Order: sequence, then C-alpha cells, then structure tokens
Amino acid sequence: MNNLFLEQLYTFADVQRDPRGRVISIAYYTLVNPKLFNLVLGDAATDIKWFDANKIPKTGFDHKEIIKGALNRLKAKVTYQPIGFELLEKQFTLTEIQFLYEAILQRPIDKRNFRKRMLESKVIKATGEKRTGLKNRAPELFEFDEQQYKKLVKEGYQFKI
Repeated sequence: MNNLFLEQLYTFADVQRDPRGRVISIAYYTLVNPKLFNLVLGDAATDIKWFDANKIPKTGFDHKEIIKGALNRLKAKVTYQPIGFELLEKQFTLTEIQFLYEAILQRPIDKRNFRKRMLESKVIKATGEKRTGLKNRAPELFEFDEQQYKKLVKEGYQFKI
C-alpha cells in the first residue's frame, strides 16, 4: 500500500524516558484499515496485536504518552483536514464516515450539519451506487475525491467539521 497517510508526530528526547540510557525517538503515526493488513512478527517482537485506542494495555517507557499524543493530533487534525478515509472501504456511506469521525473525536456529531459540510466540501463524490443487503433502505455510496481535495488545498481551502 503506497497511499497511506503517514505523518511525523514528534521527537521525544527527555533524558529520563529510558532508564537504560539516553534514547531519542522520532515518532510517526499512520492510519490503516486493520482488515487490509496482516500483522507479522519482527525479530524483536514476541507478540503483536491490534488494540482499541481507548483500551491500550500497559506499555514500556513513555510509549503510552506517545500514543496519546498521536490520538490528540489525530483529533485536532480531523477537524480541519479530511483524513481517515484510509480507515474506510473504498466506497462508504455518509453514516460510515460520520461514525468514523465520531470515533476519532470521541463525541457525537450533529448528523445534518456533518452531512451538509461533508457534501459541500466536495472532497467526497457520489458513486451512483447503493449499499444493498441491509434491513433499511439502501444508502448511497461515496468515495474520497483526492484529486479534488488536492486542487482545493492549492486554492487555500480549509476543511471544517
């Protein structure tokens, strides 16, 4: 996958962050859909798993603070830049993108205002298809329009939720 959202988070250099000696870490965060990736153990790992961001187990050193920093950055960034589409299927409903934003922000979002802003932003486009196989009516499917987004950014566009 070449098109992952990847961003440098911060450089952690506190002298006391590792009792074994001075360690400087440059942390990055990325957004991936766990359904699309198989976890593979590296040489230094004995066990790896996906965790809910709200249920991070005990970690070594200051790693929990690094994770919290990444989550806070993501919460802030999602309010002004359309990120998170990497966590959805290629085609998604407005309800699915709203649930994603609510999960990131950890708060409810007004449905009408969210849909209105999302559609007005033109960073998503209707596919003309509908999600079938559901109990209720079939919702319309959308896709992220990365080319339109890049064009808007060049024009000084700010995404606002």
